[in-house]
Amino acid sequence: MEFIKKLMILFVVVLFIYILLRLIRKRADIISSQKVEGFKEGITPTYTDSVVISIDAATKNTDKIIKDMPANYGSQPICNYFIKSSLDSAYNGSSVSIDMVNYVLSRGYRFLDFAVYLEPLTTATNGSPMATVGYSNSISGVRISSNNIRLSDVCTAILQGAFTTTSPNPSDPLFLQIRPMYQLPTKSDDSTSIALKKGKNTQLNTQIESALELLKTSLSGPIIPTTTLSAVSKKIVLIMDSSVINGKKTTKLLKMISIDPNSKNMKTIKTGIVTATPTTAPSKTDYVRKTTEPIKIFTQTLPFDTTGNILSDNPNVNTLIVQYKPNFTPMMAWMYKSFSDLLATYENMFFDNGQSAFIELSSIISNATDATTLNSPIVSPP
Repeated sequence: MEFIKKLMILFVVVLFIYILLRLIRKRADIISSQKVEGFKEGITPTYTDSVVISIDAATKNTDKIIKDMPANYGSQPICNYFIKSSLDSAYNGSSVSIDMVNYVLSRGYRFLDFAVYLEPLTTATNGSPMATVGYSNSISGVRISSNNIRLSDVCTAILQGAFTTTSPNPSDPLFLQIRPMYQLPTKSDDSTSIALKKGKNTQLNTQIESALELLKTSLSGPIIPTTTLSAVSKKIVLIMDSSVINGKKTTKLLKMISIDPNSKNMKTIKTGIVTATPTTAPSKTDYVRKTTEPIKIFTQTLPFDTTGNILSDNPNVNTLIVQYKPNFTPMMAWMYKSFSDLLATYENMFFDNGQSAFIELSSIISNATDATTLNSPIVSPP
């Protein structure tokens, strides 16, 4: 009788172990499947924004998928690469949404850009001013998007999506550009008005700092152009003005900033009339990174004209590369319906150069030079 009891106990133990092992194996298979799916196709986020749903449906292309940059890029300086970049990354053409941020991440963009305002939420009644993301059609203008969203919600979305399988390249670094939309003094302002504006700008900086606290464990901290890509792998590189002219910034906020777009380490250029139409060579006052010049700074081109207004279409990426040799050319990802197909040209460039969001700058300059020569009437600089 005692033997039978022992046998039954042994049977129960063996059965339990067998069932447990089956469950562990099944879980491992599911995780493995998710990793493969995330790498090859990306795990598509679930959208509720109807505009983003239509954009996503119109731009799906399972044959052209971005993936993590090649391992051998890791030892190279960041400034030697051209990086897939998005402007006003929460804007869908009429409003801003977290869905649009997730869509941009799902397309493999690794430079995200946001205009940040001090405003109450448009969905709140008598709400307090806070750091909100909106859209303006000028480089320092008032919000024209139909709504705004919390910067803190954008930061949460980035934290949850940039380094997970909702992005096809989760091991790549992410560059996050914050453009505070400060209230700037005018010639007619008296000292009281100037002080009031600076006070509001300081409040905006405080609100931005509070939102960025959500990312503090992922922020890379200050870097220089020769910092290697591996040093910021799976990290967030924060690009933001570090000056205190328009409003105070705490030491904590300043330490969060990786790159000041107006510092000696970075050149920011408005692209003026560079569009799909024929363009002239840059004037003597334009910055041009010479091919023979050692690449030791970051260069960013923004699609605004000389008056600070946004272009009517994305710029021609090949022309920009030939003229300015930039690292970042933030494109308007919502312009998928553009007649010129310039956004598609931009995206295909990354698919055709190793399926990576990072392209060696020296290589892409050569290709762009050929493209501008072949695709006349676009005029390249002498």
